[in-house]
Order: sequence, then structure tokens, then C-alpha cells
Amino acid sequence: RCKMRHANFIRFQRLLGRRGAPGRRARLAVERLGDRTAPAVFTVNSVGDQPDPTPNDGVQDDCDPNTAGNQYTLRGAIQTANSAVNGNAPDEIRFNLAGNAPFTIKPGSDLPTVTDPVVINGTSQPGWAAGKPVVELDGVNAGQVSTGLKVTAGGSTVKGLVVNNFFTGIRLESVQGLKGGNTVVGNFVGTDPTGKVAKGNANGVDISGSKDNTIGGAAEADRNVISGNYGTGVTILNGAKNNKVIGNYIGTDLTGKIAVPNILYGVWLNSDSNFVGGG
Repeated sequence: RCKMRHANFIRFQRLLGRRGAPGRRARLAVERLGDRTAPAVFTVNSVGDQPDPTPNDGVQDDCDPNTAGNQYTLRGAIQTANSAVNGNAPDEIRFNLAGNAPFTIKPGSDLPTVTDPVVINGTSQPGWAAGKPVVELDGVNAGQVSTGLKVTAGGSTVKGLVVNNFFTGIRLESVQGLKGGNTVVGNFVGTDPTGKVAKGNANGVDISGSKDNTIGGAAEADRNVISGNYGTGVTILNGAKNNKVIGNYIGTDLTGKIAVPNILYGVWLNSDSNFVGGG
């Protein structure tokens, strides 16, 4: 094996047309094995909204030096994850917030767009239970046309969060349709943390021009509750294709038995080749 630039390796393999064939010239095949860097983990321990002071260094920094301890916010975590070097898997943002649930984060403006693959993992917060997220993103202070989480990076996951009071709760976007493969699971989008009371976004989940995304899943833990939004629960538009909306409660509470309607539509499709349904 020969070591090459950027921690990549090549492997030379002797290929013989016929074992032991005399006079046959061996050919060399080159196989790129890729970057072996491990994905990074960033842990949010503050409900504040301060940015990372050095957002492009890929290092978790103290976002609030005026408070004792190393304070790390969701805004800072997204900034850092965007600049960190991924390995063979997305980086991960976890939560370890002190106090009593629910743990409410109120951004003062749009959070940074997710531009590099990441898992935003609300299920990592102590106190989380299946089907009952405890980390709430509340857009009451974020502005009239704000977005809770906007993802343009493919291969990302948003799970185990409550997202409410934004213009758009979660938006998966790709102008050219070149990125996708994102997953949105186990969230309450448009309700309060109980999953029973409307606390709507204008629109819940938007997929714009992005493909191969999955909203929900066959497992109960993957179910999203997308309810109580003032516009539409799920919108798929601008050439978004091969997306799946499966196994969710749309327009009900977390039990699926009590109506918490989205005011305009449950699911609005303005693009073909998508799938809505599931058990």
C-alpha cells in the first residue's frame, strides 16, 4: 500500500487474465479507500443563542464566556459542525441541558443553515422518552419569516425535537435537486412539547427541490407528529422527487385519536414521483 495525500490510500492488485498464464502482462488496478477521519460529536449544554466565537475552526468553543463553565449553544454547534471535517459518517449534535423538561431554545433569528451532513439528535437529551421529545425550538423571537432548521446538506438527520412558532419549522432544500437523502424522525412539528396542544408554525415541514428524503418511518419511534400548523403540515414542491412521507400523525395529537388540525392542508404535493402513506 502506498500512502497518498489527504490520508487516502491506493491498493495495487495484480490482475491475471488466467492464473499462471505464461507471457501475460500484469495490470494494476487503483482503488481509492477514502478519508478515515471519525465524525465529530458536539454537545449542546446551553439554551442560550450566542454564536461560536470562532465558527470556522471546527472546534467546540465557549459561546458565553460571561457564564461559568463552557457554554455551548445550538447556534454554535451548527456553525462548528458546518466547518468540521466529516469522516465516513455525518457529525452529530447532542444535547445535555440541565434543569427540568421541557428544555426550550428560543433563537433570536434564523439558526445557521445546515450545509454539511449532521445528525441533530434530540433523543440524546437526558429525560427523552420514545415518542416524547423534550428539547423545544421555539421561534417566537426569531422573526416573521424565520425557519427553525434549514438543511441544504444531504445525508442529514433531524430527530427527537419539538419545533414550533416559526414561519417554517423544518425545511429541506436543494435548488438543483442534487442533494437529499435526509431523514426527519421522532419530532413534534407545530405542537407544544406535550404533543396535544397546537403551537403552530405557518408551515411544518417543507421539501423544496430536494430528493430521496424520508419524513417518518415504519417504526413507531420514527413517527413525527405534524399538527397544529397554520398553513400546511408537509409541503413538497419545486421538483422534489422520490421523497417518502410515511408512518406519521398529521393533524392529530400524539395518540392519533384527537384532532389537532393543520389549518390549510395536511400534505400538499406540487411535485410528482413522491410517496405518501404507510401503516
